[in-house]
Amino acid sequence: MFGKLKAAVADNAAEKGVLLLEPHIAPIMEEIKKLSPESISHDESYLNKIISPAKLTILAASSGMTKLIPQFDEKFTHCMFHLRDQLVDLSGEKIDLIPDFKDRLPQVLKEGLKLA
Repeated sequence: MFGKLKAAVADNAAEKGVLLLEPHIAPIMEEIKKLSPESISHDESYLNKIISPAKLTILAASSGMTKLIPQFDEKFTHCMFHLRDQLVDLSGEKIDLIPDFKDRLPQVLKEGLKLA
């Protein structure tokens, strides 16, 4: 019984996280296209150029709501790596987002938050 309750609470928290993050993440992901694939494919560079500035944007825009999410920093970082792996095409000479990026973004955000 508690397993189902815990899963429901986690799912609800992930849904709220998606609602908080999605409006801010979509423009950040569009900005990624201006960078080189090499700078995004390396974890350390992606962390410094995308994740850290994005986290600051989210923290500033959330009016403290991120403090209600336990281990937000870790979850956000993991989620952003998941987004890169699922929604960003690094195979060409330039970065591109997958064709159904906008449709898949909420689900991939939710998955990334749950995996963390």
